Amino acid sequence: MTDDTQTVYVSRGWSRRKKTYHLNKHDCPSAVKAHNLQETTKAEAEQRGLRECKSCTREYNNTNYDNSYQQALKAAARGDD
Repeated sequence: MTDDTQTVYVSRGWSRRKKTYHLNKHDCPSAVKAHNLQETTKAEAEQRGLRECKSCTREYNNTNYDNSYQQALKAAARGDD
């Protein structure tokens, strides 16, 4: 299979504003949460102006984030200074 005919996955519906495609719908945390994934080729996805998902390429790890700001806001709202 050449790179152009590789199967990729694109979100449809509510996330049409997304500009990415996914390489694997089972291993990518973003794709697992996506609704209505449709199969297409990598060439077609790139022709539509989509880029490869950063979670799929391991450039971005959305499972390990710092939520200390949100925790501080919750504590302040509770009065736990």
